[in-house]
Amino acid sequence: MRQPSYWIIGGGRFGRLACERLSAARPGASLVVVDQRKVDVFPGVSYLKADAIGFLDAHIEATSEVWIVPALPIHLAYEWIVARLQRERHLQPHAVPQVLVPLLPNPCFGAEGQVFMSNADFSCPDDCPEPNALCLRTGEPRPLIMHEFLSTLAYGDYTSFVIRSIQLAPGVGGYQAKTLLEGLD
Repeated sequence: MRQPSYWIIGGGRFGRLACERLSAARPGASLVVVDQRKVDVFPGVSYLKADAIGFLDAHIEATSEVWIVPALPIHLAYEWIVARLQRERHLQPHAVPQVLVPLLPNPCFGAEGQVFMSNADFSCPDDCPEPNALCLRTGEPRPLIMHEFLSTLAYGDYTSFVIRSIQLAPGVGGYQAKTLLEGLD
């Protein structure tokens, strides 16, 4: 059986951690780091110098089975979908409706109006194996399954679309390219 391929988008600290952990968890898998600057990569990992959005634009259609591991300080899925849609139409970002914010677990806000949330009210370890039923740190059941909860959020014309990140190795999440293509549709 052929090993899956992984595009690690971003070669900084988190990109290097992703290389290290994916190499250990999935020996023999094809790992490619994509970054617009020259970076030192983990041994046995390929490197491509490219802009993240431009790289996805050029390569995603032909290889929809590849796994994408975002490891850069932007919401890669959002930015790629916006770039694709803006080719054909004008998009105007809207904030999450304020009426929904009190429903979100432990919300905090980004500089550009983003809303981040977590089941945890503490910093999770970066190598959490994300056990299914119980929080590794507290031993308590998870209060909600985040991707299921987020997919139910709606208010007026606002609906939530979720691109679920799957844990590929402890502390390393990603999604298949075909998931982005489905999101675009």
